Amino acid sequence: MRSIYSIGFAAVLAGLVPSAPVLADISNQAPLGETYATFLEVAQGARGVGMGDAYVGVVDDIGAVFWNVAGMTDIPKNRFQFTFTNTQWLVNSQFNSAAVGVNTDYGAFALSIVTFSPPEMLETTIRQPQGTGRNLDTGSWAFGGAYAKKLTDRFSVGAQVRVVDETLFGEWGFRTFDLALGTKYYTGFRNLRIAMALRNFGKDKILIDNEILNAHMPALFNIAVAAEVIGEKGDPAYLTGAFESLYAVSVERRAHFGAELWLRNMLALRGGYKWNYDNQNFTAGAGVRLKRGDRFLSADVAWATFGDQFDAPLRFSVTGSF
Repeated sequence: MRSIYSIGFAAVLAGLVPSAPVLADISNQAPLGETYATFLEVAQGARGVGMGDAYVGVVDDIGAVFWNVAGMTDIPKNRFQFTFTNTQWLVNSQFNSAAVGVNTDYGAFALSIVTFSPPEMLETTIRQPQGTGRNLDTGSWAFGGAYAKKLTDRFSVGAQVRVVDETLFGEWGFRTFDLALGTKYYTGFRNLRIAMALRNFGKDKILIDNEILNAHMPALFNIAVAAEVIGEKGDPAYLTGAFESLYAVSVERRAHFGAELWLRNMLALRGGYKWNYDNQNFTAGAGVRLKRGDRFLSADVAWATFGDQFDAPLRFSVTGSF
């Protein structure tokens, strides 16, 4: 009876997630400038960024809370995992993100947080264009809990709910909620997996009274495939390839291509390409992992182009288990 319920739930979720772009009003019309909490669009985790963000179908550790929550079911049972990422972002701003979770017989559980810290900025007005003498107190964060479970030996689902807070100036800001859904399916053919993820799904918000500006949450929907094209996981050397299509509220359709080469399960080399971006295309990254049984500690770095006007952002991540 339990297996019947699991299969039925899997069928409902498999139908719900592909319809998510319609529910989130995601289209290909690119209503630019009509989103809020845009800091949620910035990718977290050096491993995924090094692969050109083609990571929804690849992620298999605690970093899944930022990409595809269903991937948490690949965490070894009864082992806690943690991750921390620092991103040196544009114009001296920075992101910090962290997560901790565990996979049990009842499913995988995790907590996560993302913070965005802009540099101090002098307040200016029309009457005081040189500055008022006050600095703007701004910043954003998102904190949430996630749950994922294997419904069959090949099919996993997951969900995450977060509180999102953004302070734009003094007491002027907002607090809201967002939702993430994910699925991951191992086809049984050469470790090929198909994954889907909906992130940053939330209600519209009137940012200026009288509906002068009605903004959407920056919802993202990914359909992804990934597989080992050379060797298999755990081999002395193996290469993973990944592709995914991205649908978003605020931009036209995009695509991500990525690859990850592991050598002796200790050294990883990564590369990727992001298609249909205005000022981003090639990415690269590397990582080192020390492993003992199910316990490991890894350090990763990622580099991504960002046009001629900005320095390429760098991301540094530390991930481990205990």
